[in-house]
Amino acid sequence: GIPTITLLGETISSRGAAQINFALKLESLIAETEDDYIKIVSGIEEHINEFRWLRNNLRTIATHCDFCNGFKKYTKEIEEAYNIIWQKFCQK
Repeated sequence: GIPTITLLGETISSRGAAQINFALKLESLIAETEDDYIKIVSGIEEHINEFRWLRNNLRTIATHCDFCNGFKKYTKEIEEAYNIIWQKFCQK
């Protein structure tokens, strides 16, 4: 994965990208204004080792975040609900 610097805006895509960064605890990559965005991008060179580390570890970070685990939990719970519904249907 590649760390994404996000400009928080009014569109679903900009809000969605910001939500992903927030879930990954990468709030420092969310810019609220265009000036903030430029500051973040300009600071990459100063923090290149941190960005390299983040790029190398982003997949691991993502697989362990609550956001991704929420989908796993939701899937498990919906499957359990379907099984209960099916069992009740079969008992009739």
